[in-house]
Amino acid sequence: MNLFNHIAVLYGGGITEREVSLTSGQATYQALIENDIQATLIDVAQDDYIKLLQSGKFSCVFVALHGGFGEDGTIQGLLECLGLPYTGSGVSASALAMDKEKSKIVLRAHGLPVLPSYAIEHNFIPSDFPLALKPNSQGSSFGVFKINSKVQLMEQYEQVVKYGDVLIEPWIDGPEYTSGVVGDKVLSSINIIPKDEFNTFDAKYISDATQFICPGSDNLEFEGELASIARRAFDALGLNGWGRVDYMVSTTGEIYILELNTIPGLTSHSLVPTAAKTEGISFFELICKIIECSNLPGVTKKVRLERQLEY
Repeated sequence: MNLFNHIAVLYGGGITEREVSLTSGQATYQALIENDIQATLIDVAQDDYIKLLQSGKFSCVFVALHGGFGEDGTIQGLLECLGLPYTGSGVSASALAMDKEKSKIVLRAHGLPVLPSYAIEHNFIPSDFPLALKPNSQGSSFGVFKINSKVQLMEQYEQVVKYGDVLIEPWIDGPEYTSGVVGDKVLSSINIIPKDEFNTFDAKYISDATQFICPGSDNLEFEGELASIARRAFDALGLNGWGRVDYMVSTTGEIYILELNTIPGLTSHSLVPTAAKTEGISFFELICKIIECSNLPGVTKKVRLERQLEY
């Protein structure tokens, strides 16, 4: 099967990260057509997007959607039903990675380092401040707050709960790192140094003040540890194709996995393209590698299972 005959680039949608998705999708589309690969942009906000996918002319679907619907297994389930090869992780792995709390349970069971989490229930309010307050199923640091008091916790909780279940974790003071994964390769880490206290949505996609240092460290042992954690975490959740693992490192050197992102951004500020470029991989080559790792309905699951059994 030639996955490159005609690629549908899914982007947009009516989702919280629509603007980022539009940019990612457009960048992907441009890279393909500029290299003589036939491609079509499809905004999932269109009423007829399913009909377009059913046309029978697409050899592969490049999923450039971010956040809910695009990363929670929904669109992946549709593409499975249509029998279309698609980029990124499958249905169950996407749904699992989107749920931070359930991901933690699986990662912890595999001996990987994750932070404890708290819930506001039965009149119990955590008081070990500062805390991180975030939606359980949103990406791109969307809706994340640093909480320093009970009053602030209750005020911001009302804002975050609008997006569904809420996750509360200890706040870690220390550097933030991320590692991109493409196929079997873990890219060099990136040390993220935001202008503000942490890497907010604006810092990731809008601000030019955030510094990205790649490789993130000149300590080869530390780089190797990050790469090992990324690979093990990726496989523990059954992810496929490509993704990104985000971590915080405490002031005493402990590494903690923050989350796994199954469809990282592909904008000018995005981390996976930055790491790939550092290793001599052009944006077009990165897109091609992602397509080459596409989910083939009924085939990819067996490959993932074999990899998981290695641990």
